[in-house]
Amino acid sequence: MERLLYLDTARIGRITPGAQRAFTDYSALVGQEGGSSYFERFLRHGLVDCPTWMKDAYPALSCWNGISSLKESLRSLAASHPDLPVLLSLRTSQLMKLAARLMFRRCDNVLTTDLGWPSYSITLEAERVRSDATTTTVSVKNAVLERGATEDEVVETICRAYAESRCDGLFLSAVSNLGVRLPIARIVRRLEQAHEVRFVVVDGAQDFCHLTPDIHEEYCDFYLAGCHKWFQACHPLGLGFYGRRRSIGFIENTLSHMIAGGDIDDPLLRYIREVESAQVNGYSETVNFGPLFSCQGAIADRGSAADRIEHQENQRQNLDSVAQIVTGADWKPILLEAGLQTGILLAQASDPELCRIEPSVVRESFRNLGVGLSTYENGYVRLSMPQSPIGREDASRLRHAFGLVA
Repeated sequence: MERLLYLDTARIGRITPGAQRAFTDYSALVGQEGGSSYFERFLRHGLVDCPTWMKDAYPALSCWNGISSLKESLRSLAASHPDLPVLLSLRTSQLMKLAARLMFRRCDNVLTTDLGWPSYSITLEAERVRSDATTTTVSVKNAVLERGATEDEVVETICRAYAESRCDGLFLSAVSNLGVRLPIARIVRRLEQAHEVRFVVVDGAQDFCHLTPDIHEEYCDFYLAGCHKWFQACHPLGLGFYGRRRSIGFIENTLSHMIAGGDIDDPLLRYIREVESAQVNGYSETVNFGPLFSCQGAIADRGSAADRIEHQENQRQNLDSVAQIVTGADWKPILLEAGLQTGILLAQASDPELCRIEPSVVRESFRNLGVGLSTYENGYVRLSMPQSPIGREDASRLRHAFGLVA
């Protein structure tokens, strides 16, 4: 089988070896034990609380030490404070519902940008209507992607709009699906010097385990992320990090009311809250625990802090190399100013005919040539840089693919 050069991690990451092994052993354990008392002991405390034969039979699950240990590891990856809560859910959309409710319970006018993920924007709009509040959407996408706006210009645009529209809250994507990084901490700190900022929500779906989240600085109240993209755990698992101590009680109270009222319906989120409060309902909905173990396995593959710094440097160098390759193949790379740049490269076809072709057809053409990437209307392609250096063989494959699909 021909090796695939996979550059589509911003869509869904390849599952890491550790995540794959952990999920495989979890499936084997469930196949043997089902929902027995041994399984319940394992779920709560890990293999250390189980018979010796289980430790020998399912070695890839030795990394699992219970939900509290998993949350501790996730906080470390997000650079969150150890005393701030983390929510786990089977669907990130449920956490986005919570985020939208939190925003409009605190804020009258929430500022967002046109770099947001469309489905999240729909959720935000639905809650805005329900709350009879206001949103202010700032256009920055064209300025960044077409006119080469700088970080300073983007910050100035957002802060000016916040002041002029008398906003009091923010919902921003740390990294957009098109690869634009917003300096959110810098924006929030500047606004807080002269304006009231009641609540800040950050969409970190393209940020978590891609760049370096810095939520330990407590510039946001709630940070949304997931496990199936750059984290590469494959099985979707929503993550909601509390970002500020000031908001803990408010978030907890709102979440409890939404669960009780049925506004949030996520069996894993509900089960974990019951376990942590020692009030497990024996008649609750059956829960899919699988994503917890692929998540834990992916954590074991993350490496040290030094490794992660090296991975980011590799991504930066790969982006420069790939930009040169697509330029030589008569494509136009969209190169962002350094402060807005990420490990995602956007490029556009120079041929007007190619720009009119259905994106799925272009994507299939690249896959047939051994390259996996994302495609959009008007001849745009998105390439997620790998964390290891792109070798000569992969560079040649990429050059060949872009040369033919042109």
